[in-house]
Amino acid sequence: MIKQDARKILRDVAATLKAASIASPQQDARLLLAAAMRRNDAVLPHETISFGDAENTQLQKLVARRIAREPVSRIRGWREFWSLRFALSSATLDPRPDSEIIVATAIAAAKAQIATNSEKQHKLLDLGTGSGCLLLACLSELPHAKGVGLDISE
Repeated sequence: MIKQDARKILRDVAATLKAASIASPQQDARLLLAAAMRRNDAVLPHETISFGDAENTQLQKLVARRIAREPVSRIRGWREFWSLRFALSSATLDPRPDSEIIVATAIAAAKAQIATNSEKQHKLLDLGTGSGCLLLACLSELPHAKGVGLDISE
C-alpha cells in the first residue's frame, strides 16, 4: 500500500460517474472510496490515504455497481437514518429521508402525552416495521418508552 492524495482518486472516480450521468458524482465518489477502504465516513479530498491494488480493485467494482444504477446505500450495505446506522438487505427497504417527518411527528405526539401523564408507561407499536428504523428512531429519542415492531416476511 502506498500513501496517496485522495484528491486525484476522487477526481477520477467522480469524472467516471459524471460521464455515466450519475446525479451526485462527487459525493458518491467520496462514499465509494470510503467503502473500498472499509471506512464508515466519507473520504475528503485533502486527505492522504493508504491505497493499494486491493483497494483499487474493490473501488472499480463499486464504481461499476454505481454506474449500473445501484444506490450507494445498497452498495455499502447500510444507510443512516435519524443519526442511526441501519443494515440493509434484500428484504428491507431503504430508510428514506422524508420518513423522518413521521418520526418527528410521532416523537412530538409522544412527548405531549408524556407531558400530560408522566407516570404512565408509554408504548409504541410499529406495524409493517420493515427495517425497524421508524420505531428505533423514535425510541432513541424516548428513552423511557417501550416499543414493539411487527412485520411479515415470506
